[in-house]
Amino acid sequence: MERKSIGDVVVLWLWFLSLATINIQFSLSDGTSDVICSARERRALQRIKQGLVDQGNYLSSWTREACCSWKGIGCDNITRHVVKINLSREPMEGAFLGGDISTSLLDLNHLQYLDLSWNSFEGLQIPEFLGSLTGLRYLNLSNAGLTGDVPRQLGKQSSLQYLDIGGISLDTENLDWISSFRESPRSLGEHCNLQRLDLSSNKLVKGLEFLDLGADEVSGHFLKCLSVLSDGNSSSSGPTSVSVRGLSSLSYLDMSGNSQKGIVSGKYFANLTRLKYLHASSNSFTLQVGSDWNPPFQLEILKMGYWQLGPLFPASANAKGSDGSRHIQRQLPMEIGAMTSLESLDLSRNKLSGVIPQSLAGISFLSHLNVSYNNFSGRIPSGTQIQGFNASCFIGNLELCGPPLRETCIGDDLPEVPIPGPADEEDDDD
Repeated sequence: MERKSIGDVVVLWLWFLSLATINIQFSLSDGTSDVICSARERRALQRIKQGLVDQGNYLSSWTREACCSWKGIGCDNITRHVVKINLSREPMEGAFLGGDISTSLLDLNHLQYLDLSWNSFEGLQIPEFLGSLTGLRYLNLSNAGLTGDVPRQLGKQSSLQYLDIGGISLDTENLDWISSFRESPRSLGEHCNLQRLDLSSNKLVKGLEFLDLGADEVSGHFLKCLSVLSDGNSSSSGPTSVSVRGLSSLSYLDMSGNSQKGIVSGKYFANLTRLKYLHASSNSFTLQVGSDWNPPFQLEILKMGYWQLGPLFPASANAKGSDGSRHIQRQLPMEIGAMTSLESLDLSRNKLSGVIPQSLAGISFLSHLNVSYNNFSGRIPSGTQIQGFNASCFIGNLELCGPPLRETCIGDDLPEVPIPGPADEEDDDD
């Protein structure tokens, strides 16, 4: 089977915090306490340090007796066990950690949080023994220079809530490591612990023509509990059919930048009643829905740039933010004013024509508007909400006129002609 690579997964932290709602909290001391961990765990940490290349002397504090005060170490205040290791480095700091990831991590039986991201373990494969850290709830290996196969054991982590293997060059023959999640029905089926799956900015599906996340191939309670799915910029191309119909808990869906093609009907979104954020720009999908289609979700952000929206462009009164940049070949519907919760609207560089509906001026929460470089004509709607925007939001529409543009509309520069009154008519008779 042809091998495929995963790389450059970008985790969208703001959306993870606001939508995934994964609370990974501990009652711990985090590098500032004099709490003394057990001698066994202290020796394990020292062996871990010995295997690392620390050119920046980041681990200089790992010599004192009170190992819970060591940099990057967090201990439970009650049990004194080491529950957290955070060796993540800031990209701008340099002096990344390298060397080896020691098996002595297995001696930390109470470890729940492990972050090795933004380091330089160049050429090192993801250790299979990480799958044996059965209490692990958070694992971040992103941008750590790791390579090789994705260990199937990672999919068997019964307590794992957050997994980030982004920004590293991984090879895999298939997605068995994901499918093994469903082999742990107790943790992932009943308790739905894993809430985030991020496959964005990878090349995993480069030759994939069909991915079904809602039927039999990858199914069960696990996927029904996913709230965040990011598969953006995955370098897939050609005709692609993607189904997320089974992800009924999904609140965040990013499938942008994939250059995918195909027809998307209203059935595609039928079960996505909790969807708040849809980012599907830079694809070539065609949306085909009927005039009576009512989206089941209450969107806050909608980005469908480069889509072919078909003969109908539904105006959902539930959307708060909308970005349909490029390839909308029709007029803006008069009903857009019904989107009363709209906060951001970007329709720049499309082929929109006709007039800008006056109803747009009635959206009181609108704080961002960009309709530049279209084919709009006529007068910009009157009202302080619209005319308060900068002129750059409207430029590139050659037949558009009125404030805030400098172009005046026909008749605006003509002097007012007084309408004759009754007294004037009597004077004319004289």
